[in-house]
Amino acid sequence: YSQQITCRRWCETKHHKTQHSSILSFFSLRTRFQALRKRIRSFRRKEPSIDVARHQITIRPHEHIRIFPGIAWQDSNHGKWLFELEGFVFIVRKRDLLRQSLMCSRWNLCSHASLTWFWMFLKTPRNRQISIETVEGGKCTGTAVSTRKGFFEITGTLEFDTNVLSEKLTVITVTTSPSLDNRTFQGQLFLIPPVGLSVVSDIDDTIKRTEMRHKRQMIRNTLTKEFESVPGMSDLYQFWNSRYNMSFHYVSTSPFQLQPQLEDFVRSHGFPAGTFHLNSIGWKDPRFIFQSKKANRKPQQIEKLFTSFPQRKFVLIGDSGQRDPLTYTQIAHKFPTQVAYILIRCVSESPRHVRKLQKICQTSAAPVHIFRKAEDIPKDILELVSVSSEVPRSG
Repeated sequence: YSQQITCRRWCETKHHKTQHSSILSFFSLRTRFQALRKRIRSFRRKEPSIDVARHQITIRPHEHIRIFPGIAWQDSNHGKWLFELEGFVFIVRKRDLLRQSLMCSRWNLCSHASLTWFWMFLKTPRNRQISIETVEGGKCTGTAVSTRKGFFEITGTLEFDTNVLSEKLTVITVTTSPSLDNRTFQGQLFLIPPVGLSVVSDIDDTIKRTEMRHKRQMIRNTLTKEFESVPGMSDLYQFWNSRYNMSFHYVSTSPFQLQPQLEDFVRSHGFPAGTFHLNSIGWKDPRFIFQSKKANRKPQQIEKLFTSFPQRKFVLIGDSGQRDPLTYTQIAHKFPTQVAYILIRCVSESPRHVRKLQKICQTSAAPVHIFRKAEDIPKDILELVSVSSEVPRSG
């Protein structure tokens, strides 16, 4: 700031108007760059270790826990049931709610957009200890500590009555340990059989209109408008779910703060219930803002599903607006016996875009079907897959 004042005075005394604006812009840009570099360095700090017990804090009265629907699978080596849950800790105070309501009323946002802003700008505390103690029909053990952004990931073991298991997908409820004011929080676990057919579906521009290729329109569709579904995709997913008893896993590069709104979108637009696997770094992180490759957890999350269920077949569904075609073809080369089909929605009519998409899909080790509308996908496209993988049908 002092350098800018000195520069202004020098320019005024010398009557250099052109130099005045250019030099001031240079110093302002340098100041912004230094602030951004300092902020990026702050994000490179290591996350708090779970072994440092003196920094772990139990959930306080004004804090809450949001648990995403998770998965549970049976270990093929030891026969134990393992589970994985994700979520985040957030703070809700009366003054925050008042500030949020005033901002939404000032901008004339709809109710859906106001809820999106509410979840996006919540305060998330760090170093909060989250423990899963009880499960419907048994007990479970698992503990985690929230990161700098309030995100946590719990992995543990399950002990429950085996009578709740069946060949179909089973959903059970898990409960956290009590907080300081004796509150508990609940979440859902999907007990997925070791054999069957699963769908790994992208969200943005695959089942929800986002227009990721146009940044301004993407911000409008995410923060100021109600979520719109891609026509016909919910009917297709429901048909597959009723015919093949599939498990659904929704993956996205969206920040984890949007999970409540995305789960509400899936439920209200008629999509089958499933697990959510989102970005864990938060929307304020520079790695997320600049679309860093390290911020994309989608390949690691999909590979974790493949290794957890080595006997299941997977159908990968995505769009051509991001890295889905390249990611899915790489996964098909790594797990050739598990990828049954790849479905890619083409989001552009540009010949160059179509040629690039076809070139990537030609290198896939699994069959690929490119579509623009849901009607372009034959409903019996998975018939041969279901016969080969011995998927139990209903009705």
